[in-house]
Amino acid sequence: MGNVLIAYDNDSQTSLHSFFESCADEVKQYCVDNGHQYTNICPPELTEQNVVGNMNNHCVCFIAAHGDANGVYNNNDEDVITVHTANYDLADKVFYAVSCSCGVNLKQELKRIGLGIFVGYNDVLTIVEFDDSFRECAMSGLKSLLSGDSKEEAKKKMLAKYDECIDKATSPFVQAYLIQNKECLCFE
Repeated sequence: MGNVLIAYDNDSQTSLHSFFESCADEVKQYCVDNGHQYTNICPPELTEQNVVGNMNNHCVCFIAAHGDANGVYNNNDEDVITVHTANYDLADKVFYAVSCSCGVNLKQELKRIGLGIFVGYNDVLTIVEFDDSFRECAMSGLKSLLSGDSKEEAKKKMLAKYDECIDKATSPFVQAYLIQNKECLCFE
C-alpha cells in the first residue's frame, strides 16, 4: 500500500470532532509505526480541492467527517467527496470513510469511476464517543489493509472485530449500536 491521505473534521464546533480526530490519530500512528507516508488534512484545509486534488499522490483516502447518502462534507457543510465532485483521481484507489450513509449513492458513483476498494456505511453510523470499541471497530479494516491484507481478509478481520466488541459491550445500548454499525458496513 502506498501513501495515505488522512482527512478529518476536528473543528471544535462539529459534533463528534473528538471521535473523528481520534480515528485520524490512530491512522497516523499506524502509518508511522509501519513506514507509510501520509498527508494530514483538517479544517480549514478540509476541502474538495485539498482532498480529491491530492489523490494523485496517494493510494488510500481515509476520511472521518459527517456524511449522507451523497457523500462526505466538511465543517462548513461543503462538499469534500460527494456525487457532485470530480472524483476521477480516486480510480483504482482505496476510499475508507468513517461517515454516515456514504455507502448509498457515493459508493455507486465511486465504483462507476473505477474505485478499487470502498469501505463506508450505508446508514447512520452511531457512535458512543468515549467508548473505544467504536473507534477500534471503525479503524480495524484500514489497519488490516495497510498491513498488506487482501480486501477479503481485511473485511473478515473487521467483521471479527465488530463481533469481539459486541460480545464485550458494556451495555445493551452499546451492543445494539455496534450491531447496527456492523449491519450497515459496506466493504467492497
